[in-house]
Amino acid sequence: MKKYKKEVSTNFTLEGQFLGFVIDQDDNKFKYLRIAVVDDEVQIKLSKQARASLFRALEEHSFLALRPLDFIQVSGEKTLDCTTNTLKLKAEQITILNVNQSAEIQSTQDVNCQPTKSCPAQAKSRAKLLVCHRSSCQKEVEEDSIKQ
Repeated sequence: MKKYKKEVSTNFTLEGQFLGFVIDQDDNKFKYLRIAVVDDEVQIKLSKQARASLFRALEEHSFLALRPLDFIQVSGEKTLDCTTNTLKLKAEQITILNVNQSAEIQSTQDVNCQPTKSCPAQAKSRAKLLVCHRSSCQKEVEEDSIKQ
């Protein structure tokens, strides 16, 4: 019987307008990044490294701070969970695009968030009959089979 991967991971790159951060209520850290892509809003989880580098740059250079409606490019890893058919995006690198680059991009590239690999079909498992192996149980099963 084959075992299939439950998750399919690939890299992604998105370009769009920065909308803001989503703060985790438990530890008051920025956990997610919201960007507007085409006519949709996407929420992307920040990796620890991306979060650290983002705020290190913020402390050192205030002009590098992300402002709402700035054009950014986000690169990272997307994971499709085949059991629930949910797509998870995790940002590993965030790049602020300057005005000239954002003018060239005017309309964002066609973003295909659908996985390139489809989830493998779940193999149908055979029905299993569990039998107790204690001596008294086996005797009962044998007696029942003899009566029939």
